[in-house]
Amino acid sequence: QDTLSINGTYYYVIVAGNVFTNSSISNCENVTVAIPPAGPNPPVLDPILPDPDADGIIELNWSDVVAATTYYIYRDTSSITAVGGLTPIAAGSMSNHQDTLSINGTYYYVIVAGNAFTNSSISNCENVTVVLFVEVDETIGPPLDLQATPAGWTNINSFNISWGNPDDPSGITGAYYKLDVAPAFDNDGNYVVRSNITSISGVMVSGQGNHSIYVWLKDGAGNVHYLNRSSTTLYYDNSPPFNFMIIKPFGKIRNKTPEVICRVIVAGAGINLSSVQYAFSTAGSLTPTNWAPVEGVFLDAACTIPATNGATGIFYLRVKAVPFNQFSSTKNTIRFRASDISNNQAIQLTAIIIQIERGPNGIIIIIIIVGAIAVGASTSYIVVHRRKRERQIKSILQKIKVKAPIPPDTAVTFLNKYQNTPFILGDEAAGMVEISNRVRQLPISDEEKQELLMNLQGLLPEKRSTVLKTLIERVPRTKVWLQLHILVEEFVTLEIEERWAEAAQKLEKVMELAEFAGDQEFFNNLIIKFDEIQAK
Repeated sequence: QDTLSINGTYYYVIVAGNVFTNSSISNCENVTVAIPPAGPNPPVLDPILPDPDADGIIELNWSDVVAATTYYIYRDTSSITAVGGLTPIAAGSMSNHQDTLSINGTYYYVIVAGNAFTNSSISNCENVTVVLFVEVDETIGPPLDLQATPAGWTNINSFNISWGNPDDPSGITGAYYKLDVAPAFDNDGNYVVRSNITSISGVMVSGQGNHSIYVWLKDGAGNVHYLNRSSTTLYYDNSPPFNFMIIKPFGKIRNKTPEVICRVIVAGAGINLSSVQYAFSTAGSLTPTNWAPVEGVFLDAACTIPATNGATGIFYLRVKAVPFNQFSSTKNTIRFRASDISNNQAIQLTAIIIQIERGPNGIIIIIIIVGAIAVGASTSYIVVHRRKRERQIKSILQKIKVKAPIPPDTAVTFLNKYQNTPFILGDEAAGMVEISNRVRQLPISDEEKQELLMNLQGLLPEKRSTVLKTLIERVPRTKVWLQLHILVEEFVTLEIEERWAEAAQKLEKVMELAEFAGDQEFFNNLIIKFDEIQAK
């Protein structure tokens, strides 16, 4: 065994010998010795300061090692005795390193020196405790710019609620929402969990009308406060306009291009003026489809106060001159349609027949007093027929008991407008719009209502005013409200028993009486209640 400490090539031969002599040399063999240089010494890691560390920036320093070309830095959360299974967090040729930490805790470090041939053993193990400054999160702000989609009226009961989140150190982790009534405590609502939540979809309301929605947040630190909330309004209406009724003309007329006025009620979302149309037929169709815009939508039967888009209540749809252009008792028909701004559309399913007939001798009789003979003849004719009409009206009035009266101011207006009018039969329908609605509400048959109106048309305005006063005196205002009180009590009973269909029918009767009693505020409240009942 030969021991060599210097690298190189070495040759060997063997000579055999005894006490007498030696042999010649053996064959020559050689070997090259390449002893690797000794590994670098382990470095010495300096104590890590400051300890504890408050900013997470760790400065590591160690001694230089002769023959070392690379230094490997190891880190762990427990003391390091060997680096097997560990991966260096960094490597470099300098004898220092800066490490950055963001989580509190105690960290352990060792350094290994190395070169092209080998690595040193591990250095001494040093540790440092990191105690970062933690911002205390004790508050939470409200949602920012809370919005609902759709923002206006809709007939689809599904809403998307969206908002922006306030700055929060621990982040937003969920949101509460509640409908109609403001929350009274932190978890008084529906909770939706989602990191950095900024919207809630598919929110449904309980029924038609305006519904408030309240939204408040919860963060990662557990902060939640129901008073730090935002709110907006959801608008839902799936009930179309209702109660179409032609109020002019009434009965048989002689004008081949008559003015037609239709009454309709719109609640909830309010009327969409651009949707109001009419269709007419001269062939007797009960479902004409030649739709065209009406010439105006008004708040009063006299059509003097234009309606505004989105308004609610009773509306009067006016067509100044429907071009029937023919006399017929069966072929002239008309119907209306309208939508609200939630796109709920209502159409009169069946058109109304407008009876247009010829007058005596094919013309409308206009009595012009031109002489004594004509005056006498005219007077005799009219007196006889007026007395007949008055007897017929008196007979009908005997059947009238308790129903809504025509307000006195209507009678006064009627008298002032027509008492000095110098015609007899020339325009029998003049002024009848003011009372036709009232006559429709009398507790008599439809045939008797039509007969009464036809007879009223044949009277002078002075006589008409007498009839109006008779109607007023026959039904005192106290009796009207007594009947209203009885109907409301009956409605409340049906509502308590949840007999919704019957309750809706009863409420319609209450609405009719309230309308003609002239109490607009009461009537408006009834419309809101009617929407609620329909939603059942």
